[in-house]
Amino acid sequence: VLLNRRSGIPLAVCALKSPNGPPVVRIFATKPRVTGQRQAASTLQLGLNWVANYPLYTWAEFAIEGGYKKPMQYSIYMATGSNGVFEKKPSYLGHHSENGSPDIMLTGRTPEKKYKGCALLSIKADDTKAGDAFFSLAVSRGVDPALFICFAAIVDETIEKNMRLQCELLKARSTNQTETYQTPTRKTPDQIPIDQATKTYF
Repeated sequence: VLLNRRSGIPLAVCALKSPNGPPVVRIFATKPRVTGQRQAASTLQLGLNWVANYPLYTWAEFAIEGGYKKPMQYSIYMATGSNGVFEKKPSYLGHHSENGSPDIMLTGRTPEKKYKGCALLSIKADDTKAGDAFFSLAVSRGVDPALFICFAAIVDETIEKNMRLQCELLKARSTNQTETYQTPTRKTPDQIPIDQATKTYF
């Protein structure tokens, strides 16, 4: 949930569309994002209990492809109307600047239907606290920073989930190897039948 720091009123809510299949996160805003847009849900329906029950309107859908052992690709589809209608081609695309790099380059679709750089999301070490890190977000003019703050929160959850998955896979692999591996032992003469012992050790 993205909140207004001064008022405490929610500005946007991110919710997982379905627990099945590749992760798709729907981003809701508390104000209409398209002319004539109808309410899609409410904070109470999503299990968010505030003093007031705020209406929610579809803003964007965030799709993720790739994951463990595969390059991560990010797509943001903007809402074009009510009832969960979104554009067919994403307005924004994201990818890691280099293989294994935590930095994510974001490009936006221009009126000429070309994609140009519009934001950079980086993970940087916190010099004041050992072992801590924080996100650094740089956006171009004309880009809604609230949308990319939501993007950063979703990426944070995705990275954490992938790290947990990798740890579980490595742990399971290590356990299987321990269970299946047996140290070969050589039988001593007194453990081998007499006929075999005389042939082997005579």
